[in-house]
Amino acid sequence: MKYVQLKKIFHIDEQESNELYYRRFNGETTHKFGIKLDNGYECFYLINDEMLFLIDKIYMINTWLEKIMSSNVLPNSAKNYLIVSTLIEEIKSSNQMEGIYSTRKELKDIIRGNTSKRYKRFYGMINKYEKLRKEQFLLLNSVSDIRKLYDEILLEDIIKEDVKDKPDGIIFRKETVEISSGTKIIHKGIVGENNIIEMIEKALKVLNDENINFLIRVAVFHYLFEYTHPFYNGNGRMGRFLASGYLSNHLNILCALQLSIACNHNNKKYYDAFALTNDIRNKGDLTVFIIYFLEIYLSGLEELKDQIENTMSTYNHMLKKICDYLDNKYKMLVELVLQITLFGVDGFEMSQLVKITNYTEQTIRAMIKVINKKYNIIKIDKQHKPYKYSIDLDVVSGLE
Repeated sequence: MKYVQLKKIFHIDEQESNELYYRRFNGETTHKFGIKLDNGYECFYLINDEMLFLIDKIYMINTWLEKIMSSNVLPNSAKNYLIVSTLIEEIKSSNQMEGIYSTRKELKDIIRGNTSKRYKRFYGMINKYEKLRKEQFLLLNSVSDIRKLYDEILLEDIIKEDVKDKPDGIIFRKETVEISSGTKIIHKGIVGENNIIEMIEKALKVLNDENINFLIRVAVFHYLFEYTHPFYNGNGRMGRFLASGYLSNHLNILCALQLSIACNHNNKKYYDAFALTNDIRNKGDLTVFIIYFLEIYLSGLEELKDQIENTMSTYNHMLKKICDYLDNKYKMLVELVLQITLFGVDGFEMSQLVKITNYTEQTIRAMIKVINKKYNIIKIDKQHKPYKYSIDLDVVSGLE
């Protein structure tokens, strides 16, 4: 049975809503945090079948991904392209949710090191997300840990966007902040840096409490972090990165890099989850937020699973067709280009082809000329320099 919001019951029968709140708050499966919101209600949640079902489904997809990534179903290079393309999409989605425009090329160039030594926006964020797939995310033990990460990930970008948004407190912000949707104020962050620090310290205790399922504590921490809004700017990006960091310690890296993508694809539901939970008629019940969070995250993982399955099917089908037509000496080159076409971002540049194949540029150009003279399956994007090379999937599909 779907978990009913207290706010919804309130609109029907206020007394029944109050009675249900007391039953829930004092229930045997209720977990209380000892954390009060500004409306005076203490935060709590209930374990229920709906929540357990969502957690189980998330674990199942993670197990499936672990098997795929550790097997020979996909070539190792294709796995790497998949991770990088997912990483780029995750950062792009997180930026987009805060109205910040970024392109895949811009992010890819930073990952590949194709940038000058001058300031490059998003460098700190990309650097930290990249580390999630290479090393364990260190647990956050204090508010200073959060501020240190904020400085490394976002501070330079925040100052470039608006110097007035630089944190002016000892750790966080000193002044008030309001979150608006167009002309309407939808939330006010906690007032006073001491209160902010106290709330984030309590939230960290929840996040590190191993007696609570890690998906639930990530969801609860995410709510409390965004509710507190400890910085003037960048709270959403920061909060989602911290959640991804903790997820990466428990789940496959591809799962950890799917949170912002899922939130962006379910933008309205994501913000509705905060609005519903903040409402005074909800009386501090975080169960609805946890369920919404898990539903959003699961939908992202299901999208990822479908995408990988469909891409693997296309890859195997296209590869078989190509192998039926091409001489063996061209197969390695075409297979690599097919992998980046299906699993990567924006095609290969000639310098990448040279590096990966160990062929000279002249040899590769000669091979492409021969392949395209007969079948025209390698597409060359000449709109920008350097040129990009990819497989023309329509042409391959048309091969008899």
